[in-house]
Amino acid sequence: MRHREGCKGPHLNPGETAIPAGDVRKGDIVLAATIELNGHTDRLDHATPYTADPRPDDPGCGCAGHRSLTAEDRAKPLVVLYDGPIWDGACDVVPADALVIIRERAEERPAPSREQSGMDVLRDLLRL
Repeated sequence: MRHREGCKGPHLNPGETAIPAGDVRKGDIVLAATIELNGHTDRLDHATPYTADPRPDDPGCGCAGHRSLTAEDRAKPLVVLYDGPIWDGACDVVPADALVIIRERAEERPAPSREQSGMDVLRDLLRL
């Protein structure tokens, strides 16, 4: 997880990770955006998590998501993570360096240790 120097990161639940929006991949499940306030990065959970389909920004888009960008946001590289129906056609357009919270990718989850394997438990039960 990355965040600005001196900022404390957002609260993460098990199975979540925070990454820059520019690192989001197609198929990632986006759970929350983040905002930095008073030296702390807070999470803003989406009421409806969505499956990301990132693409470069379209500055000519006039949707509510684009209209809500600040001048500071517009000065940075932007990425559109979603532009589907859950927000009445509004894009989720995010500065590429802003943290978003996603569900951990399967390939990045730590493998369970041999002692924690469900197969080991099953084998022990079958031996009884």
